[in-house]
Amino acid sequence: MKRIFYTGLILLIELLTPEVIYAQSLYSTPYSLTTLAGNTGVAGLVNAAGVAAQFNFPAGIVVGPANSIYVADQFNGTIRKINAAGVVTNYVTGSAGKMGNPTGLAIDSSGVLYVADPLSQGIYSVSTSGVVTLFAGGTGVGGTGSGGGVDGTGTAATFYGPRGIAVDSSGNLYVADSGNYTIRKITQAGVVTTFAGSGGQQGTADGKSTAARFFFPTGIAIDSSGNLYVTDTSNCTIRKVTPSGVVSTLAGSPGIAGSADGTGSLAQFNFPSGITVDSSGNLYVCDQFNSTIRKVSPTGVVTTVLGSTLITGSTDGIGASARLNWPYCIAVDSSGKLYISDFENYTIRTATISTQGVIPIITKQPTTQSISYGSATTLVVGATGNALTYQWYLNGIPILGATTSSYTINSFNAANVGTYTVSVMGTGGTVTSSAASLIVSGANPGRLVNLSVLSMDGPGNQLLTVGFVSGGYGTSGSQQLLIRAIGPSLSTFSVPLVMLDPTLTIFNSAQVSVASNDNWGSSTQNITAVNSADSATGAFALSSSTSFDAALVVNLNAGGYSVQAAGKNSATGNVLAEVYDNTLPSNYTLSTPRLVNVSCLEQVASGAVLTAGFVIAGTTPEQVLIRASGPTLAAAPYNVPNTISDPQLTVYDTTSAVVGSNTVWGGNPVISAANIATGAFEFSSPGSKDSAVILTLNPGAYTVQAKSASGSTGVTLIEVYEVH
Repeated sequence: MKRIFYTGLILLIELLTPEVIYAQSLYSTPYSLTTLAGNTGVAGLVNAAGVAAQFNFPAGIVVGPANSIYVADQFNGTIRKINAAGVVTNYVTGSAGKMGNPTGLAIDSSGVLYVADPLSQGIYSVSTSGVVTLFAGGTGVGGTGSGGGVDGTGTAATFYGPRGIAVDSSGNLYVADSGNYTIRKITQAGVVTTFAGSGGQQGTADGKSTAARFFFPTGIAIDSSGNLYVTDTSNCTIRKVTPSGVVSTLAGSPGIAGSADGTGSLAQFNFPSGITVDSSGNLYVCDQFNSTIRKVSPTGVVTTVLGSTLITGSTDGIGASARLNWPYCIAVDSSGKLYISDFENYTIRTATISTQGVIPIITKQPTTQSISYGSATTLVVGATGNALTYQWYLNGIPILGATTSSYTINSFNAANVGTYTVSVMGTGGTVTSSAASLIVSGANPGRLVNLSVLSMDGPGNQLLTVGFVSGGYGTSGSQQLLIRAIGPSLSTFSVPLVMLDPTLTIFNSAQVSVASNDNWGSSTQNITAVNSADSATGAFALSSSTSFDAALVVNLNAGGYSVQAAGKNSATGNVLAEVYDNTLPSNYTLSTPRLVNVSCLEQVASGAVLTAGFVIAGTTPEQVLIRASGPTLAAAPYNVPNTISDPQLTVYDTTSAVVGSNTVWGGNPVISAANIATGAFEFSSPGSKDSAVILTLNPGAYTVQAKSASGSTGVTLIEVYEVH
């Protein structure tokens, strides 16, 4: 299995003092939204006119000759065509091995359509007569995953989750290769090269070509001068790439999900997806998780032109009164008319400029505050405009009854910790404030510090493998970790059938070994380092320096890693794999790298459970996303064999009390938002039987158990992610 490691996003907010007045010059003409085609809330494959037609999660959209519209009807595996009268027909129907999950669309000057399909990992061309040809990639194996896609010609090249696609005036294609964190270029001869970013290297860096870094780029558009514009989805930013490959951040604040209008880094997006550019160089963006449409001027001024932040619906209307439900992709015709694939509504919407009203102006932003438990505090926003209404949000979720210009907490507690925004709605538009955080006073916040898994290990079972991600937004430097594979010392705890001589190897995200140990007593230096770290972290002491347990202390830079425990000479037995943060609390600061994700992939016997332990240290609660995956692992692009079809997840505290459980995640939008916010891979569908919970946990030790709800055997993946 190719493991993809992501660094979780931390919402760090710049402190604005009360004396600072931030005035937004955000007058904008909103758009009037109407439904062109599709039956709202009804998924299907029906060809008809207007609302009698049906789609199944429409994704990519592009304007063709005579203003005909082409739509990637994703879950139907079909390209649909909508003529000027709103009549929907099938243009290309997917078949085995071809466009199983069409997502991105582009069209060249001759009318040839290009399709990006993340399921088959291929780029296809569709002639004007409807003939489908595999143009590049298409191996279905996801390239080299976190190691980067392979450049080459035609099917010799590989991609990993290609989504957005655009074509320039010379017929060159540019692809947002999402899973590889890169922008790829394809010539008309089918020659694929990496144009910007570095395969498998996620980040936020601006720079030229491979020096730049992206984090799950999704949408891509190109202007008349050949400049590319990319929605860098997990970074929540809009990036610009010049024809020579120079990458800069045009709008948005890297790693900060929100919905603030403003210029450049003062603006905020919430996982933007589709993007298009009009003849004047204005960008239009599907701000997917905000369920809004944003406009970005050539100089980076961001305004909201349709929808209200985080308020979903299907209402046609003007500006803030319109409602969308996770709009995915957007296109614009020569007259400036917008076409939107409204993903969760199963519809295609159109929007034209309205002259009714302007959006409000925020004159004073809410400010970040550090508060002690039990204290009272008030968040305040200042705004001007007509007929203003307000809605406050905590971590992107509306706060019931918080509908005035201020929000007061009478007694601050753990449930109030997080990031706050407020949407201000007025005649013809809406604007959302900058984010402000309420944090607990003190410099020792809650954080993940340990993962441990006990399992029967070795050939005939499987090698015990645990994964972790070190880093976190706003951190720098390296993290010191104690990593152990314990066999012989387990005998002191009466564990039967222990592995007599385990070894451990640490791999980076490119599957290159970066450290290893056979016997922890192999050197005096290692004995001293391990004993010191055991004492500092609270790990139990090893029975003897002559035992054949494996352990080492290592400093690792930010990134994803996996630890593999194996028996020498193919031996089997019970082994305990452990990863500890060896940072002393007195040395910890907000810029110190930490564990933002820990995970374990294991085979679970029939009727048995996979058990993993984790520890939260610090003095404040920590919000975590915990998942048990099975069905998604079995689906492309992972294709893991023999997975559990119905993993059931239960979380316990040290008293064995259940603090959270789940059997089927059920398409919960809060879980979906957390998946993307943390960089966790997306579940295969809202109906998959994977399990997940979001919990706010006090410092302490916890146990996660995963098993089959029906008692069957198979492979499952337990993951614990820091959410904020």
